[in-house]
Amino acid sequence: MCPLPECGRMMKDLAAHLLTHQAERPEKCPIQTCEYHTKGFARPYDRSRHTLTHFNRSFLCEFCPASTATDERTFPRYDTFLRHLVDAHGVEQVPPGHRDELYKTKATKQTQSHIDGQSIATCSLCTEPFDAQGYYEHLRGCVLRQVDRTRSISH
Repeated sequence: MCPLPECGRMMKDLAAHLLTHQAERPEKCPIQTCEYHTKGFARPYDRSRHTLTHFNRSFLCEFCPASTATDERTFPRYDTFLRHLVDAHGVEQVPPGHRDELYKTKATKQTQSHIDGQSIATCSLCTEPFDAQGYYEHLRGCVLRQVDRTRSISH
């Protein structure tokens, strides 16, 4: 539980939560015209989550059959595409850096890409091939790099 009387919230990660109460906000949005470029965030995770809102490209799901209507396979936002991968393609939500823990809990130690019949799709941003689970885990970092690259080109 947060020890600050004005808060008192129950948190899984108290150390990370306490950062939100500090005055210093060192994690800045990379987009210079954004108010959070100046205001900033206390935690890197919050900055990353916010930065994803600046990504303005839609995602076409290559894991859905080509016979599915394009508008049913196209997602205007990063978060809705990730939700689709979980709901429609059985992807497991894995926090960054925890993939090994996911596979320790599975009966097989094979990676998803070695399972027979696994569909492979190409990332529309970097053209790397992935199975659905690998794509899910890859996409956040790739989108963040794309936003940062776009910012660098425009300034």
